Amino acid sequence: MLTFQDILRNKKSSLSFLILIAIISRFPFVLNGFGETDSANLAVSIIDFITYGNKGFLTELYFLDVVPLYVAYIKFVLRLLDNNYSYLPAVMNYTNAVFGTLIVVPSYLLVSRLFNNNIIAFCTSLTFSFVPSIYQSSIYGFPHLIALFFFILSLYFFLTWIDNLRSVWFISSIVALTVAILFKSDIILGSGAYFGLLYIKRRLGKENILLFILVITLSLVSFFLLRRMILGESNGSTTSLSGFTEWFMHFVAPVLSKSISQLIRDQAGPIAYGSGILNFIMATLVIFFYLKHRSIHIIVFIFSWSALPTFLWLILWINSARHNMLSVLPFIVIIFLYIHEKAPRLILLFPVLLTLGNLLVTTPSASTRIPSGSIFQSQSMLDDQANNLHLVAKNIVGLNNNKLVFTTESFRPYLYYEIFSATPRYELTKLDNSCYGIENTSGELRVCIFTGTELILAVNEIITKYRLEKHAIVLPLSTDIDVGDLKEMNYTFYGYERYKFIGKL
Repeated sequence: MLTFQDILRNKKSSLSFLILIAIISRFPFVLNGFGETDSANLAVSIIDFITYGNKGFLTELYFLDVVPLYVAYIKFVLRLLDNNYSYLPAVMNYTNAVFGTLIVVPSYLLVSRLFNNNIIAFCTSLTFSFVPSIYQSSIYGFPHLIALFFFILSLYFFLTWIDNLRSVWFISSIVALTVAILFKSDIILGSGAYFGLLYIKRRLGKENILLFILVITLSLVSFFLLRRMILGESNGSTTSLSGFTEWFMHFVAPVLSKSISQLIRDQAGPIAYGSGILNFIMATLVIFFYLKHRSIHIIVFIFSWSALPTFLWLILWINSARHNMLSVLPFIVIIFLYIHEKAPRLILLFPVLLTLGNLLVTTPSASTRIPSGSIFQSQSMLDDQANNLHLVAKNIVGLNNNKLVFTTESFRPYLYYEIFSATPRYELTKLDNSCYGIENTSGELRVCIFTGTELILAVNEIITKYRLEKHAIVLPLSTDIDVGDLKEMNYTFYGYERYKFIGKL
């Protein structure tokens, strides 16, 4: 009699099932707006790059030098849409939904070929697709997931080359890795995985090690050359050694001043919760098991892939789940290697048990930095949060006045996007380090970042400095201000909270 396990031993039926589950669980839940501040920052940076090239002031909102192929892709699609920026969130979000669905294919093929076991590959890929960081990245736009897709594909090509030594697979591995780095350059942190594949396959000859180094070298050289072709002469954290050093020290310094509890919550938390808290605990226990039993080939494979990216993001403030997606797949693989070894008849239960367990032990949350295992309830909260941020920004942009808006860094890109979405043609001027002026057909808008405590003082200073007495003043009411003080000032004031537009004060 044909069993479910017999069906899953067939690659085509397994992949068809995995893709179907991924489609059903992702596409109906894709967000309507930008899922996080950096997603909005990236969108605004690309819009300004399209308009002004490298001379755009807002291209610095996100590091375009680390995502050049994503910039080229978005630019190409928007050109097809006549640069109608209102489609941009949908373009970004559904692109990730597509890659979040298809990523089960290279992950399945890689694990299946590596361990010659389709059941382990199926269980790993199914669990992997519902890991909180992977699932969440599949419903809103950001290039990390796309880079991860091509990285895993490159590993599969490299592994195939190890098995049959045909040059087409070696070249394909270089091409796929180059594409991965062009979509998000920090994917290179996982390049030790190529060494791990050679080790686990017992192919660590000098020639193969040199070829492994060649894969990395050619991919990086191609990245630098193609980035210059795509972005032109640009500045950024990876365009010079001094720029990278400055960037690195900027994000390392805050870690040194944090308490142990802060480091556990903000640095280790995204790793554990992003992987799925139950997955993380079980993977940790399995690692100790393999260490105890000196299964060196498994340990080398896991650590060669995940040690460097995990360590680096631990020491850079502030960590996020999407930074650690690169390390998730090897964590999931070792869980099912262990289960297949100890309880093979129960292995098909564990994707369900782990996914449900992650759901039950965490409360729903709209956080993208430390995501919840309750993925569907969290999706609803995240969607509401994104919609409210866009709605507040639309209400501010829609005011029929020249406006001076005080805002926070986290809300700023939503405001810019709604301006550009309503009227794509604009003129942008940089007033100082914290203020920008934007003019379009609907009037003039000044946007200033407020990070202090004396908001009223800042309002008077900016109005006097730039002679904005006739502008409507829009203020964040989450700051500590007395609305009564505003009535003594002869200006028109509007107020907003993070997720709600209050209106005229």
